[in-house]
Amino acid sequence: GNSSASKLVNNKFEYHIGGFSGPYNVVKEIHLAFPGKPFQFDEGKSYSIFIDADIDTWWQAVHNIKIAEHATITTPGENAKNMSDNYANMFHIEKIIAE
Repeated sequence: GNSSASKLVNNKFEYHIGGFSGPYNVVKEIHLAFPGKPFQFDEGKSYSIFIDADIDTWWQAVHNIKIAEHATITTPGENAKNMSDNYANMFHIEKIIAE
Protein backbone atom coordinates (compact mmCIF):
# COMPACT_ATOMS: atom_id res chain seq x y z
CA GLY A 1 0.00 0.00 0.00
CA ASN A 2 0.86 3.67 0.24
CA SER A 3 0.85 5.93 3.28
CA SER A 4 2.12 9.43 3.82
CA ALA A 5 3.64 8.10 7.06
CA SER A 6 6.00 5.80 5.15
CA LYS A 7 9.53 7.05 4.50
CA LEU A 8 10.05 4.58 1.64
CA VAL A 9 10.09 5.59 -2.05
CA ASN A 10 6.59 6.60 -3.17
CA ASN A 11 5.41 6.25 0.44
CA LYS A 12 5.11 2.50 0.05
CA PHE A 13 4.49 0.03 2.84
CA GLU A 14 4.61 -3.75 2.53
CA TYR A 15 3.78 -6.61 4.85
CA HIS A 16 4.33 -10.29 4.12
CA ILE A 17 3.82 -11.93 7.49
CA GLY A 18 5.52 -15.30 7.77
CA GLY A 19 7.06 -17.64 10.27
CA PHE A 20 5.42 -20.84 11.43
CA SER A 21 7.65 -22.24 14.16
CA GLY A 22 9.68 -21.27 17.18
CA PRO A 23 9.27 -18.12 19.26
CA TYR A 24 8.05 -16.02 16.32
CA ASN A 25 5.28 -18.35 15.15
CA VAL A 26 2.60 -16.23 13.45
CA VAL A 27 0.02 -18.99 12.90
CA LYS A 28 -3.19 -18.09 14.74
CA GLU A 29 -6.34 -20.05 15.50
CA ILE A 30 -9.21 -17.68 16.00
CA HIS A 31 -12.74 -18.24 17.27
CA LEU A 32 -15.54 -15.93 16.22
CA ALA A 33 -18.59 -15.40 18.41
CA PHE A 34 -22.01 -15.24 16.80
CA PRO A 35 -23.56 -11.79 17.14
CA GLY A 36 -26.53 -11.29 19.46
CA LYS A 37 -28.47 -14.21 20.88
CA PRO A 38 -27.45 -17.85 20.40
CA PHE A 39 -27.93 -18.95 16.81
CA GLN A 40 -29.68 -22.14 15.66
CA PHE A 41 -28.70 -23.64 12.31
CA ASP A 42 -31.59 -25.55 10.79
CA GLU A 43 -30.98 -28.72 8.85
CA GLY A 44 -31.60 -28.36 5.12
CA LYS A 45 -31.09 -24.60 5.04
CA SER A 46 -28.13 -22.74 3.61
CA TYR A 47 -26.55 -19.83 5.45
CA SER A 48 -24.32 -16.95 4.50
CA ILE A 49 -22.02 -15.76 7.26
CA PHE A 50 -20.64 -12.24 6.73
CA ILE A 51 -17.27 -11.68 8.37
CA ASP A 52 -15.98 -8.13 8.80
CA ALA A 53 -12.28 -7.29 9.01
CA ASP A 54 -11.26 -4.08 10.81
CA ILE A 55 -8.00 -3.21 9.06
CA ASP A 56 -7.05 -0.60 11.69
CA THR A 57 -6.31 -3.44 14.12
CA TRP A 58 -3.28 -4.38 11.99
CA TRP A 59 -1.55 -1.44 13.61
CA GLN A 60 -3.45 -0.68 16.83
CA ALA A 61 -4.59 -3.77 18.71
CA VAL A 62 -2.22 -5.66 21.01
CA HIS A 63 0.85 -3.78 19.75
CA ASN A 64 1.04 -0.18 18.52
CA ILE A 65 2.84 -0.51 15.17
CA LYS A 66 3.64 2.66 13.27
CA ILE A 67 4.08 2.64 9.49
CA ALA A 68 6.70 5.38 9.89
CA GLU A 69 8.83 2.96 11.96
CA HIS A 70 7.92 -0.33 10.25
CA ALA A 71 6.94 0.34 6.64
CA THR A 72 8.23 -3.09 5.65
CA ILE A 73 7.77 -6.35 7.51
CA THR A 74 8.64 -9.21 5.16
CA THR A 75 10.67 -11.70 7.17
CA PRO A 76 9.88 -13.91 10.19
CA GLY A 77 10.76 -12.31 13.50
CA GLU A 78 9.46 -10.16 16.33
CA ASN A 79 7.81 -7.55 14.09
CA ALA A 80 5.96 -10.21 12.10
CA LYS A 81 4.83 -11.86 15.36
CA ASN A 82 3.58 -8.53 16.71
CA MET A 83 1.64 -7.84 13.51
CA SER A 84 0.07 -11.32 13.65
CA ASP A 85 -0.95 -10.73 17.29
CA ASN A 86 -2.78 -7.63 16.08
CA TYR A 87 -4.59 -9.06 13.09
CA ALA A 88 -5.76 -12.15 14.96
CA ASN A 89 -8.31 -9.84 16.58
CA MET A 90 -9.46 -8.02 13.45
CA PHE A 91 -12.34 -10.32 12.45
CA HIS A 92 -15.91 -10.51 13.71
CA ILE A 93 -19.15 -11.94 12.39
CA GLU A 94 -21.26 -9.08 11.10
CA LYS A 95 -24.43 -11.04 10.30
CA ILE A 96 -25.85 -14.40 9.38
CA ILE A 97 -28.51 -14.78 6.71
CA ALA A 98 -30.54 -17.93 6.11
CA GLU A 99 -31.12 -18.58 2.42
